[in-house]
Amino acid sequence: MLSVGGRFYGGIELVPHPTIDAEESARIAKHEVGAGADSVLRPIRISVTRRDGQDHLVWAATVPEDPLHVWIVQVDAHDGRVFRRVNRVIVDPR
Repeated sequence: MLSVGGRFYGGIELVPHPTIDAEESARIAKHEVGAGADSVLRPIRISVTRRDGQDHLVWAATVPEDPLHVWIVQVDAHDGRVFRRVNRVIVDPR
């Protein structure tokens, strides 16, 4: 069972052991962000996420690009594909 945002999810089905390590996921995440990325913040966390009814083991790397773009890049811990990329910086549109 997994708790995400106060919700409980049962029936998680995945291999719980990553085939790529945190450092490799950091290199993948940095490459995904591109030229503006010169570092990856530590720690790189591993978690389970669910999309379209399937569970995925992902590394979540934080990659600063510039003051307005600090990316959370989720990298699949089994095949190294970029699973999701989200900017943590919220800009007030006013």
